[in-house]
Amino acid sequence: MLLSVIKITAFIRSLYIIFVSFQGVMEAIRISCAGYPTRRTFYEFVDRFGILAPEVLDGSCDEVTASKRLLGKVDLNGYQVNIIN
Repeated sequence: MLLSVIKITAFIRSLYIIFVSFQGVMEAIRISCAGYPTRRTFYEFVDRFGILAPEVLDGSCDEVTASKRLLGKVDLNGYQVNIIN
């Protein structure tokens, strides 16, 4: 009796872990399908979000620097800037 309860408990825990990880995957797919891409070129990023802080775009700078300034201006945490050649 006790052994079967332990097996059932372990089975329920494993199902719970699968369910939680599946929910994370489904949420990521839902966000992606909703039109929130996770990757943009620097030019696209500055073109789309530059209106949030137009003072960042004053002066001459490249798109990478403008993107970093824009992200710093809005005080956003946890973002990544990747430069791929």
